This record gives sequence, C-alpha cells and structure tokens, in this order.
Amino acid sequence: MQLLNNFYHITQQSGTDREIRFKIAFHPDHIIYKAHFPQQPVTPGVCTLQTVTELAELVLQRSLRVVGIKNAKFLALLTPIDVPEVFIDLNIKEEAAACHIKAEVSTEQQVYAKLSIMYA
Repeated sequence: MQLLNNFYHITQQSGTDREIRFKIAFHPDHIIYKAHFPQQPVTPGVCTLQTVTELAELVLQRSLRVVGIKNAKFLALLTPIDVPEVFIDLNIKEEAAACHIKAEVSTEQQVYAKLSIMYA
C-alpha cells in the first residue's frame, strides 16, 4: 500500500542528490490511526519504514526492495495529533546493485527514529 498522499503528504523538500530533507505532514484521520490506536493514535514503526522507502524511491526514481535493516531505533512515540509534521532526513549511498540509506525522523526538538536500511 502506498502511503504517500494517503497516510502523509510532502510539504517541503530540500538538499542534494544524496542528502535530502523532507518535511511531511501526517493525515491523522487515516484508517491506520483508527486501529493503531483508536483513542491514542501512534504512527506504527512499519509505516515509518514504508515512508522512508517511498521517499527514497521518489529521489532515486526507481522501485526499492528492503533486503536488510542494519539498525532501527524508535526513540519516542510519534503521534499525529501531538506531532503533525516531521522532518525525514535521508543519506543515500549507492554501491553496485545495492543502496544503503540512513534516515532520521525528527522535529526541531526531538528525534523520533533512526534507521539504517539496505535496499536492492
């Protein structure tokens, strides 16, 4: 399921080819938040991973497949009501057929997640 323009949308994008900063806004009325959790919506970690993947695909202009997760640290609860917008910083390194992406999800005040993902 594609989350872009459904679960979130991009409000800003800046940076170079391999170091990109996105600002995204969550859609708090999305059905995922109704199930996770009804009275206290929290952004699921798997949705954070999918968002990073979609943003990387947008930058690289190709489909990516996760082949490994070196590191995934979810450091604080990310709630769409309390935190409606976040920055997602991507650092992209391409090597032969593989692509290594380091991502950080944050606001000016807090880091919510750090991910290191290998793609093919």
